[in-house]
Amino acid sequence: MGRYAWSDRLTVEECRFFSVSDVIFELLRSGVLGGKPRKKIRVRMAYTIGKDSVDFPMDVTTTSCNFGGVRYWLGCPNCGKRVGKLYLPPGEKFFRCRTCYNLTYKSCKEHDKRMEALLKNRTLLLALMDQGDPLAFRAELKRIDKFSTRLNKLQGRPN
Repeated sequence: MGRYAWSDRLTVEECRFFSVSDVIFELLRSGVLGGKPRKKIRVRMAYTIGKDSVDFPMDVTTTSCNFGGVRYWLGCPNCGKRVGKLYLPPGEKFFRCRTCYNLTYKSCKEHDKRMEALLKNRTLLLALMDQGDPLAFRAELKRIDKFSTRLNKLQGRPN
């Protein structure tokens, strides 16, 4: 139900990553994290890519949950944003957040809201299929796209 993936942006599925749970597991295993949770922990990330060795500091922060306990977050080394995963795209040297590398999801590249709207309107779909005119079909998709954009603006939602 998708369309041609026209975007040349990398997807998170094409990247190496690590999540906050990976870091917390290692901190618990090594004994650094134990007892009462701390607000901020500074850890050093060290790894090798090819012949280059990389070593950089990274923050692990916590937020309180509504019904007790804490949630752990990674701090992006580039922008400081609080995230759950850090990514390493092919050819890059440092782990960064999804925003810093301008990454998208594969499902976002494949989804087409116009086709979804058309498939929900069975009578319109059948009428367009009976016409057999691809130009009429394309014009109807443009009309649906304009309508959904206007509706989203009226409802205050992003496109």
